[in-house]
Amino acid sequence: MKVYGNFNMTGGAEIIEIVVDSGTSDPSSPAAGELYYRSDLQQLRFYNGTAWVSTGVSSSGTVTSVAATGSTGLTVGGSPITNSGTLTLTLGTELQALSGLSTTGYVQRTGAGTYNTRQIPYYFQTTGASLSGSALTCTGINIQPASGTQSYIQVFRNGVFQQEGSSFQYTVTTSGVGGVITFNSGAVPTSTDNLVVFAFA
Repeated sequence: MKVYGNFNMTGGAEIIEIVVDSGTSDPSSPAAGELYYRSDLQQLRFYNGTAWVSTGVSSSGTVTSVAATGSTGLTVGGSPITNSGTLTLTLGTELQALSGLSTTGYVQRTGAGTYNTRQIPYYFQTTGASLSGSALTCTGINIQPASGTQSYIQVFRNGVFQQEGSSFQYTVTTSGVGGVITFNSGAVPTSTDNLVVFAFA
């Protein structure tokens, strides 16, 4: 049954199904409250007295832009995408610096995006050592073995690890208890430097 005009129901009657007119363009000269189905947009629309508006969200549509924003430690490339493309996520300079030191243990931040390794020795510190020129006498430490091979000590100058060897910072010139290490040219400490010597327990 098709009804055009007003339709009144009484006595507990109910409408099981309603099919409204459909089309691909908004009807002209509508009355306020009029309904119709916009088939090309898949929308049920009604006239609010001024304009045709949708009663809900269309079941289909097109995304015109996708964007992403990076936070501290993460940079985003390729944003926004307006047609097709790929978003790339890259660690920022802070995390890249940390990543580069991730296999060395503890690190120390020395500036924006800059980190250095922090040596955490597992040795005991000598109770006495004296520096005379380039020679450091290690009181109470048994430096083994003789010069030319790796000793059982670690030396830090202002918190920076000093490496043993003729091509590095120092060599062992006297082995045994109270042994002497000699700093190489260019690596000789000054009176203002902080020297720490650690020995294996």
